[in-house]
Amino acid sequence: MSSCKRPRTISRAWALLALLATAPAWAATFKVGSDASCTHGSIQAAVDAAMANGADTFDVIRIARNGAYVGQAIVIIGQAVTLRGGYPDCAAAIPSGDPTLIDGNGNGGMPVVTVANPSTTRRTAGLLNLTITRGTRLAGDGGGVHASGNMVLNIQGVILSENRAARGGAIYAIGDTPTQTLALSIGADNTAQRN
Repeated sequence: MSSCKRPRTISRAWALLALLATAPAWAATFKVGSDASCTHGSIQAAVDAAMANGADTFDVIRIARNGAYVGQAIVIIGQAVTLRGGYPDCAAAIPSGDPTLIDGNGNGGMPVVTVANPSTTRRTAGLLNLTITRGTRLAGDGGGVHASGNMVLNIQGVILSENRAARGGAIYAIGDTPTQTLALSIGADNTAQRN
């Protein structure tokens, strides 16, 4: 009788292993800053790690205020991810105080943050507790944030200031990009050359 149960147990074990091997990746939290608790030293490196974790994992990238983020041209393509600032350092569990400053000055004329989803699967990207500033894209659209494709862009507690572009100095959204904006502050001196 025990010999009959053994093959079923082995079959179940193989079935479980096969299921685990095909299971999707779990959401991860990446931490960007300049202290020992950080997983990454740059925002783009953390975005790239989130992209490697899977497109629909809803990863969170915590950006500490203790790092210097100048010359930023962050590119997120086809990824469900949230960039969340306001952490004093990478060891902090919750954001507190001022938003994290992300500065595009010197990035070669790119938007400070580009979010695009060419997929037919709608994805959500979030920008929370950030100050996005000094993106200059006079020959293109979206100096601060450029969003395109099939996605939802959730913006909360974000200040956009001193961004310039041909269209959409602070933010430019095109395509199937419904922008859900909550607690967005369009700061001073965002300019666009035309509508």
